[in-house]
Amino acid sequence: MVVPQAMWDAAHALLTISPLTRANRTRCQTPSLPRWLIFGSDRRAMSPTYARGRRGQQYRYYVSQ
Repeated sequence: MVVPQAMWDAAHALLTISPLTRANRTRCQTPSLPRWLIFGSDRRAMSPTYARGRRGQQYRYYVSQ
């Protein structure tokens, strides 16, 4: 398969950017669930947070604000 020169150049341009920079850009473009959408039993907005367990595993959950 022959790849067009424009596609080849675009792919190499992406590879020159740091993987961390690309990941942060992607994360910013895909927002989390809106805070005003999730409410607790006390009708207060909940926001996402996380904690780390003993072996480094990450637990994600929502807390009331």
